[in-house]
Amino acid sequence: MPCRDSHEFREDQCAAYNDIPYEGSVYQWIPHYDDDNPCALTCKGKPGNADDDDNEDYVHIVVRLAEKVHDGTRCRPGSLDMCIDGHCQRVGCDLKIGSTKQVDECGVCGGDGSSCSKPLYHWTLTYTSLCSATCGGGYKMSRPLCQNRVTGEEVEEELCNDSQKPDPTVVECNIHNCPPKWHTGEWGPCSVSCGGGSKLRQVHCVEETNNTKIRVEDTKCAGHKPWFQEACNQMECPTWLATKWSGCSVSCGEGFQVRGVECRDSHDKLSEFCSEENKPASKKPCSTGIQCPFRVDTSEELMPGLYHTQPLVQPYPPPPSPERLIGEQVVPSESTFIPDEWGPCSVTCGEGVRKREVHCKIFLEFSRTIAKLPDKQCTGPKPVEIETCYLEPCASEKMGVDIKDDPYRTDIKVVPGSPAKSYSWKEQGYTHCSATCLGGVQELIVNCVRDDTQKVTSPYMCPIELKPEILMRTCNDHPCPPRWNYSEFSPCSQSCGIGIQTREVNCIHEVTQGGGNTVVVPNNMCPQPPPPDRQYCNVLDCPVRWKVYEWSRCSKSCGGGEKTRKVECKQVMAQNHTVDRPPTMCPSPKPLETKPCNTKSCIVESDKPHIDVSNSTFIQHDPKKKKISLKVGGAATVFLGTTIKIKCPVKRFNRTKIQWIKDKNYLPKTKKYKTSKKGALRVSNLTLRDSGLYTCVAGKSSASINISVRPKPGEFPTSEEIQKHGYKPEKVDFIPDIVLNSNDGNPIFSDDHSHEQRPDGVKKKPTSRTKLFTPTLPSLRLDSNMINKNGQGTTDVLDSDQTFSNSRGHRTISFPDDQDQAGEAFQDFPDEALDEAGDETTEEGGNVIILGKGTKESLRFEWKTTPWSVCSQTCGKSGYQFRNMRCIVKLHNATQSVESSLCEDAGLELPKTRRKCGFDECPQWNAYNWTPCERSKCFTYHKALQRRVVKCEIAGNLTVESSKCEDIEKPVDRQECYSEKCVGKWKVGPWSECAAACEMQGVKYRILQCVWYGTKRLAGTACKSIIRPPVMKACKGPPCTLEDPVCKDHSMFCPNVKAMNMCKIMRYQEQCCQTCKG
Repeated sequence: MPCRDSHEFREDQCAAYNDIPYEGSVYQWIPHYDDDNPCALTCKGKPGNADDDDNEDYVHIVVRLAEKVHDGTRCRPGSLDMCIDGHCQRVGCDLKIGSTKQVDECGVCGGDGSSCSKPLYHWTLTYTSLCSATCGGGYKMSRPLCQNRVTGEEVEEELCNDSQKPDPTVVECNIHNCPPKWHTGEWGPCSVSCGGGSKLRQVHCVEETNNTKIRVEDTKCAGHKPWFQEACNQMECPTWLATKWSGCSVSCGEGFQVRGVECRDSHDKLSEFCSEENKPASKKPCSTGIQCPFRVDTSEELMPGLYHTQPLVQPYPPPPSPERLIGEQVVPSESTFIPDEWGPCSVTCGEGVRKREVHCKIFLEFSRTIAKLPDKQCTGPKPVEIETCYLEPCASEKMGVDIKDDPYRTDIKVVPGSPAKSYSWKEQGYTHCSATCLGGVQELIVNCVRDDTQKVTSPYMCPIELKPEILMRTCNDHPCPPRWNYSEFSPCSQSCGIGIQTREVNCIHEVTQGGGNTVVVPNNMCPQPPPPDRQYCNVLDCPVRWKVYEWSRCSKSCGGGEKTRKVECKQVMAQNHTVDRPPTMCPSPKPLETKPCNTKSCIVESDKPHIDVSNSTFIQHDPKKKKISLKVGGAATVFLGTTIKIKCPVKRFNRTKIQWIKDKNYLPKTKKYKTSKKGALRVSNLTLRDSGLYTCVAGKSSASINISVRPKPGEFPTSEEIQKHGYKPEKVDFIPDIVLNSNDGNPIFSDDHSHEQRPDGVKKKPTSRTKLFTPTLPSLRLDSNMINKNGQGTTDVLDSDQTFSNSRGHRTISFPDDQDQAGEAFQDFPDEALDEAGDETTEEGGNVIILGKGTKESLRFEWKTTPWSVCSQTCGKSGYQFRNMRCIVKLHNATQSVESSLCEDAGLELPKTRRKCGFDECPQWNAYNWTPCERSKCFTYHKALQRRVVKCEIAGNLTVESSKCEDIEKPVDRQECYSEKCVGKWKVGPWSECAAACEMQGVKYRILQCVWYGTKRLAGTACKSIIRPPVMKACKGPPCTLEDPVCKDHSMFCPNVKAMNMCKIMRYQEQCCQTCKG
């Protein structure tokens, strides 16, 4: 009977939590092995709604679900060790707790491997590739290898048992976790369809292992956390637009007004998406203010025997009303209810009603205009819009008033009155305040009333001489709230099509009445939303015009070319879209479509142009450099995979005709070999096969450069590549990038001076004998047939000379005994011989060098060295600098390079050509301690920004430039942290000067802002639950001096101002300073 599918004991323990919610969500749990605490039940959870076949990128969480697993659970996979009471106990192959026995190579538990015979050669696996990933779990290939069991050396495969040969396998590698990184999910839907909403996404710090993302703490991820919220659907929502109201439907009495209401979007197109709840009314009642004709038969004031012969044409003046204000009525610079003029009385005699309109208005300082606002924008009670009115009694009855003296009456019949009823003046409160804030005035209301009914009646019923004095008092002296202030719109940005107009919109706070002293405050202190600061303008069609495009490049580089451009007839329509028009509709003349260019004559090409050759040697050292630029001439050694660009500088030649040859074969134009318009050759991704001689051909001229390709340090070609490309490794493994001019005779790394091929202390093989002559002639190589014009050979001449030679016979310095004879020997020397020297002298007498006239005592030998090269490694104890040396011989002012052995024979100490350089230790980033979170600056609710110092240092005590350290390895220097101190706080500014005259009462103000604790960063609405400090308070002006000429009265009515308690108002303080101060 086959066994059932076995499950890890730990798997069952994790799966037991699958139906138990964790932090409000259900997860599917599988084991996660914690090396630090292997006996704790640590499980990895996947969201419960995640399907195994779903490719969605889920983030897993790792949680310790229990402090210890059940007894008998294996500590780790593939191990016999088990957990007992939360501790990992060792289990041997004999299945005993605490046992250390293991199975030997012969398969015996506790054996020593001696029970079976082992062959000398056995199969092992060796890795043949690098790991496919640097972290998080990768793979690499292995192959079987026949190995000597004793020495460990690889031997022929025939020595191993072929039947036991293992197969090539793929094994895991670099299974350690990758550094944590930020993981962002997909954006969710927008919260609104228009008008500006927001959308959210999940942002977590995760570690990735085997393509599984595990959520970890946010503090483990570097850099700032990505945004989890962003704005969306910023386009404006469609709105209801209403036309002007029509006229009233009737000519008297009450009727209706109508208007059109349409839903339009931001493009002024009809839309169906407006809310019906917000639709403005399309019909409303209206009043003409004219009473329709009617007849009055009776009146309370009608008296027997009295009647009118004709109606009154001029009504009595109305009684005082709450809307009568002191002085000229103006609209204040804060929103205020302003009533219109009263309409006519509804009756022609007696008591009736009259109406008026009252609107919320505001004075705009920038535009000096008055604007209407919704009623909700005004504070305080709204003035009445209907009140009682009194005209002539329908039956005149007056006591104590002579009607014929009434200036308001004409053609009125005067009859004697009756003393049956009495009337008197009565005080009935005050009018509405003239301002809603910063101080206004109220006027006492005095009406004439009938004593028995206390009804208000015509003022002519009461004796005028007994009317009380009209008093006034101050009111609403509290500060005004902040409000919006805006300027006129700027001129339109475009004259047609569609333009934009802008204006300044500021939130201001008035300190004194009249708008003369205001301060700008933060926008969040004013009612929201603010008025628009821009609008469309000039949405109309533009005139038909020519549209010209940019000029093209010149068709020729010389000899007269032509530039062209497109010229089209266009019209920009309203909404800024462009349409094509016939050319006949555009104004004349039409702009030019062509014009001449590069009129200078071309330089005549040469069939044999000059190529600027660089006779230098380049050796690449930095394997990270992917692109190298070279010039023809000399040689270059570069790494595999590099892209090179070879320039061919040529004059008086069309560079587009330059051709390239590699090893006598013309190069084709392919993706690998590309030639630029300037004739430069680009060879991409060099391989060993690309080594060779590259030649640029310009007419009959040519120049070459020898390119050698070698593997990068630490990389080795396969046997197939060696066999295919004939590759031979060089001995130089570590050489810095150096370009040397070969004109100095000896580049640093030539074959005979390389520190690899000729270390210090190793001498060269002796060369053929060289002699130095000293007549006054240039240095040259001599042939035996050229020295003696009588036919005598070089050997005879040299043997007769005095010689100074070294003990090894390397070279000889010769001095003629008879200088005249020496002069004769060279006076008829042909010029051609100076350039073409034979080889006989080298074979018989060695090289001959002519210095000039002198003695051997005048000779001086010196070592000449080149400057030290750049350090090959700036740190790590492996850096070296190199330089070249050469031996020179001096005779007076003549100098010539000679073989190094002459300086050695002269007893000169050999200079060093190699020395160590760089620091012993490489610079590393050193991160210091984080600033405490409680002392870090806040930037949002309960979050502060911690900082720390990160320096690039050597050995932890020497600070160097940051560029010396790897930027990608730099630790983060700031991170978020939780701080309960990070809440909104009110920040108050200093109090302003007192806005009052000397020794007068006034107010002063200060700026109030909501900021994050300990910073100046604005915190928006974070202070809404905190008591708001006052922004204004009462104050007293500075003390007055006797010499102050300002404090005096400027009006004859100043005693009345003080009597009516109006000195608190600023303008009265200034006009009546002396009286108010007293």
